[in-house]
Amino acid sequence: MFPGSEIYGGFAGTWDWGPLGTELRRNVVNEWTEAMQSHDNMAFLDSSIFTAAKVWEASGHISGFSDPMVVCSHCHTKFRADHLLDAMGVVADEKMTEKQINAIFDEHRTKLHCPVCGKKDFGKVVAKSLLVTSTLGRFEDEDEEVYLRGETAQGIFINYKNVLGSGMYSIPFGIAQVGKAFRNEISPRQFLFRKREFEQMEMQYFVSPKEAPEAYEEWRKERMAYYNRLGVKKEKLRWKQHENLVF
Repeated sequence: MFPGSEIYGGFAGTWDWGPLGTELRRNVVNEWTEAMQSHDNMAFLDSSIFTAAKVWEASGHISGFSDPMVVCSHCHTKFRADHLLDAMGVVADEKMTEKQINAIFDEHRTKLHCPVCGKKDFGKVVAKSLLVTSTLGRFEDEDEEVYLRGETAQGIFINYKNVLGSGMYSIPFGIAQVGKAFRNEISPRQFLFRKREFEQMEMQYFVSPKEAPEAYEEWRKERMAYYNRLGVKKEKLRWKQHENLVF
């Protein structure tokens, strides 16, 4: 792996895959794709990266897909407010409203030091959208935003009717996709685990409501067996029930 734009000083949150990394990534994608192709009722999709704003309005991303950002008033470095609080042992859910997280931040403001300059001089916490905007086909005096997709799942959902109407599939069936997604991360970190451009491999499976519980259990078993076949130890895997959705 090489830092993105390295010869010109680098560009935070971006990485270039080198020769060995490219082959490793290809092997991972091929393994996952073959696992999906083993199911007769699986369709594959390659949806557009550029997406109309209405798609993200309907999904709730524009209004709720954000991280709490705070800026040091002294050195002007941007931080995730929940990360600063977490570092001092204070739990702050990133899904909290601006009002809720500001109340917690204000309670501990006198103890919070900037990791860069050491000052205790932070502004107000604001919700920063994670969607990456584009000026594709726009002029400065136009208001409509164009977005790079924040996840590949939305391309699957908006093409559900198209795939079903192609006459090749009927419920129950799945739609799988591998492709780039983009997020305007406030503070990229943890090497490849928190960056602004990344590859996603997603599959959405569509069933009738009455068949959902049985299909869910079947896919749980299938996916666990998949990771076991790859050599991942069972004790390293666990199921997590999400109490809060992304937004």
